[in-house]
Amino acid sequence: MRIRVPGVITSRSPLGQNLALAVDAAITVSIEEESLEWEVVHDDPLLPHDQNNEIVAVAEASAPWLLPHRLHVTSTLPISQGLGSSNAAALAGILLANQLADLHLTTAEIQERAMRFEPYPAALAAAIHGGCQYRDPINGMITTHHLAPLQWFIYSPTQFVEASVPRKFPDQGVTPADYAALLAALEAGDDLWLRHHFPVESLRSQVTPEYFPQAEMINRAVLNCGGYGCFMAGNGPAIVCLAPVGDKQFETLLRHELTSGDLLALQLQDTGAIVA
Repeated sequence: MRIRVPGVITSRSPLGQNLALAVDAAITVSIEEESLEWEVVHDDPLLPHDQNNEIVAVAEASAPWLLPHRLHVTSTLPISQGLGSSNAAALAGILLANQLADLHLTTAEIQERAMRFEPYPAALAAAIHGGCQYRDPINGMITTHHLAPLQWFIYSPTQFVEASVPRKFPDQGVTPADYAALLAALEAGDDLWLRHHFPVESLRSQVTPEYFPQAEMINRAVLNCGGYGCFMAGNGPAIVCLAPVGDKQFETLLRHELTSGDLLALQLQDTGAIVA
């Protein structure tokens, strides 16, 4: 049995975390035989291989009576970059418990349990259902939206200030109406609006003062190459770069401009978590 959970793009600001996009990078958990102790096979030297692995810890918190199994985890989702790797791991843990303990949870119950570990409803909804999910900050309702084709890239600098996203946003001047306009532009692929208004939150308000010079340099490179601009991904340090779908030279030009990091092309996907 395999569980696949996609990564998610959000912007970790008061309103930005209400807009979440599922991407093709994902983690996959293969459930193998029972064992005396949990054994999590993966190739990341920084992550635990036993019951302390987040996937197992969440599963045991959901069903403490679970029998240990051998798990094989593979991932195309960069860890600690702001692409929802912990969100995906927590959801994988809930789905693992649901399967092994025969909990028969509904989708709503899965999301409710996952909220105990990752308290961002739009991000969880995108990971569960796929696509673009928007949570209305006024009434809390989550709706699915279909975006026009655009080019999405993640740029991860080799060197960065760890706390790239501020803990507090004291000068936040963006309103729900601003995000509604952004969502409408993304749905329509409105080139003119995106060139004049993207991102809706200034880059300076999204990053710490120490990180701003580097982020602004990346943003200038994106604009110089014909893109719309950047915003911080989740907690960072990765930066989301957006460009028109028809600009075939954008990626080549941007790779030439940005040489002190990794540029990853992402595809938005309509498919959410899968258990097969």
